[in-house]
Amino acid sequence: MDTPQPDEKAHRMPKLLFGLLILVGAIGVAGGGIGVVLGPVTGAAPQQISPSTSSEYRFLSGVWFSLGCVLWWSLRQPVARRAVTRIVVICGIAGGVGRLVSLLIDGWPGPFIVALVVELVVLPALLWWHSRRWALPPRDPENSRR
Repeated sequence: MDTPQPDEKAHRMPKLLFGLLILVGAIGVAGGGIGVVLGPVTGAAPQQISPSTSSEYRFLSGVWFSLGCVLWWSLRQPVARRAVTRIVVICGIAGGVGRLVSLLIDGWPGPFIVALVVELVVLPALLWWHSRRWALPPRDPENSRR
């Protein structure tokens, strides 16, 4: 039986962290895919949406779909692609900041409050955990661009 080498074991992602990041990717892929196909259909009653608003909603749904796919891709090589994983998570946090601004200006978002909690509580915690698990290598000042 092959015993993992200490170096190999150090590069493995904790199963819980990996599972949570897979789930975050699934939310992006599923939610984004549904948003692209169905458009803005959330809420208790159908609303009249302008073509411009529908286009913007579907565009952003496509972005979320893509971010979910990129997150999954990054997890195939978690150490080598750790910066990509963090960038995707930061994009999700930035989306949460946008939702928070909307909440403060336009009012309560209904069921989207769950997304707000995920984006502003869960994602920062995952980012912190991921960053603690794998620090990025220090920059080499001689090989960096000016």
